[in-house]
Order: sequence, then C-alpha cells, then structure tokens
Amino acid sequence: MATGERPDLAELAGASTPLSLSRISEGTEISAHYNMVQVSLDVIFDHFCTRLEARLVASHRPPRG
Repeated sequence: MATGERPDLAELAGASTPLSLSRISEGTEISAHYNMVQVSLDVIFDHFCTRLEARLVASHRPPRG
C-alpha cells in the first residue's frame, strides 16, 4: 500500500480471501458452542435465583407460635 492510499476493508478485517466452507463451518461450530454455554449459564443463574428467592421468603416468614 502506497503512502496516502486507503487500505482495503477486507484487508483490514484480515479476510483478504473469500470465506471458505471450512471457515464458515468453524464459525458455525463456535456459534453452537457459544449457544450451549449460554444455555448452561442461564440454567445455573435460574437455579441460583430460585434458591435465593426461597431463602429470602423463608427468612421473612413470621415466627410460628
């Protein structure tokens, strides 16, 4: 690239060649893994909130007597 010349957008993005099927497949695998991790975190967070809510409710009950 000469001085004063603007860089190519694909060159800046590091994709000077078109996406190959293997790169698309790799991206799909990463996306599927990310979704699986996200679902796992959602389940853990939901479980944590349910337990916390149960403890808060139990701690604010009037004493039996």
